[in-house]
Amino acid sequence: MKQIILDIETRPNPNLEPLFFESLKAPKNIKDEEKIKANLEEQKKGAKKDMAVDIDYSEIICIGIREEESKHITLEEFSDLLDEVEKGEARLITYNGKNFDIPVLVRALLKKGLTRNVRFLNSLRNKYNVSYHHLDLQEELNNFGKWKSLDALCRIYVGSGKEDIDFNTATDEEIKKHNFECLATTEALYKFFKPIL
Repeated sequence: MKQIILDIETRPNPNLEPLFFESLKAPKNIKDEEKIKANLEEQKKGAKKDMAVDIDYSEIICIGIREEESKHITLEEFSDLLDEVEKGEARLITYNGKNFDIPVLVRALLKKGLTRNVRFLNSLRNKYNVSYHHLDLQEELNNFGKWKSLDALCRIYVGSGKEDIDFNTATDEEIKKHNFECLATTEALYKFFKPIL
């Protein structure tokens, strides 16, 4: 069976910013109009980071997979890959895939009308369900409630992690390069812990 490392990168969906920003309110103790505007602008900066990791308000920049080498695939290609996973010919390996990657991908597939495999994909995010189709390393390698980041675990066990980037200022190309680093570190962690997985 093929072992396919999966990781996605996201950003705020600009079309949904007005909807997301509707809920932002300045504290009631601020009365001055200019201070209210300044406060709301500051909240919007933080809100964009929240949007980028929100499964409903984000959009996918890239879908990265790694077998022997890393590559980026389209949503349509990912849908086709799910055929192999569902048949048991391949298994997805993620870090925090149940909480993030899979829910984002499910919604992206639905938005694009690629519904052939969404029920199956959605079933792979069930917490604490052992599935031969998907291995979430975050769930497997951490004690419940004491989550460590992928980077921290890689630094502890394989000696190196990934470089941090500023997603607010990074170009799409820099983010795609970062995605390849995430795939490589996930693979390194998987290989280290393979004897117990």
